[in-house]
Amino acid sequence: MLVALHTVLPVFGVIALGYALGGRQILDARTLSNLALFVASPCLLFSLLSDVELDTTRWVVLVGGAGVMAAGTALLAALYMRASGVGRGVLLPAVFLNGGNMGLACAGLAYGEEGLQAGALVFVSIAVLNSTFGIWIAKGKNGLGEALRMPLLYGAGGGLAASFFGWELPRLLMAPIDMLGAMAIPMLLVTLGLQLRRLVVSDFVPASVAVMVRMGGGFVCTLLFLWLLGAEGLDRKVLLLYSVMPPAVINAVIA
Repeated sequence: MLVALHTVLPVFGVIALGYALGGRQILDARTLSNLALFVASPCLLFSLLSDVELDTTRWVVLVGGAGVMAAGTALLAALYMRASGVGRGVLLPAVFLNGGNMGLACAGLAYGEEGLQAGALVFVSIAVLNSTFGIWIAKGKNGLGEALRMPLLYGAGGGLAASFFGWELPRLLMAPIDMLGAMAIPMLLVTLGLQLRRLVVSDFVPASVAVMVRMGGGFVCTLLFLWLLGAEGLDRKVLLLYSVMPPAVINAVIA
């Protein structure tokens, strides 16, 4: 319990700061979220992934698990949509988890630098899906062109390429990338607090179902995947941690 509190309380402390600042009208949530989405988050992904070891087993567990998690929750959400007649917008919160501000923060606090790197692989997998499939859901027609303009894809791709080929950027370039990436998690947490301050729930039932599918359905799908794979160790723990993350803040930005 103490470990859980040390992991979760700092995250909610920064969210609470954003919530408090939202009441004073001194920060603009849209500007802050765009800065995090288009600048800080791609830098964070590049910084983390350029140092990650491209281990096949780890990729099968983390990237494969993220894909199974997304596919399973998408199927559950689609079944709910068909039964209830709600629009496809329910897919965004049901499928795409909060892998950046809460996921990376919790993985790093709970499992250190290795947990942060494992979490980055899950985050990248979800971010790629969110930046392609998610934008297609939100935009519909011409969604692919919009997805290709998302810098998360290029930050992740650049980091993976640097890791695969063993490239090392000059410190003159890597230092500002690391500095900008370090802003991403606290910036996204503050953004979450700002958005919670201004949140108005108009469709409570679909919203509640989406959250239950995301957290409950995601956990069950991930647990089944890990059981079939026989996965153990840190990667299993990180993937299960990610499976119960709530819907992503970035869904609001994409919408």
